[in-house]
Amino acid sequence: MKLAISNIAWSEKDDLKMYDFLKSNFFKRLEIAPTRLFPDNPYDNQEKAKDYLSMLILKYGLEICSMQSIWFGKTENLFSSDEERIELKLY
Repeated sequence: MKLAISNIAWSEKDDLKMYDFLKSNFFKRLEIAPTRLFPDNPYDNQEKAKDYLSMLILKYGLEICSMQSIWFGKTENLFSSDEERIELKLY
């Protein structure tokens, strides 16, 4: 059985400690929220994401099995117009 867990189950400051824990407890897969790893424009960080993935695989034996909402950790109103977001300084 391949166990998986989401990276929103703990805080960012505990990432490396949790990756060690996951490895020692035979977890093989990690579900990620892209905004948890790269809060601003996560899809503009493809090279950093590749490096991060390589580190997860090589050091901890973890692979990404799925992604959660791109809106994790965001507070702006999804249904506001661009103008409203700029006006509210939430854009």
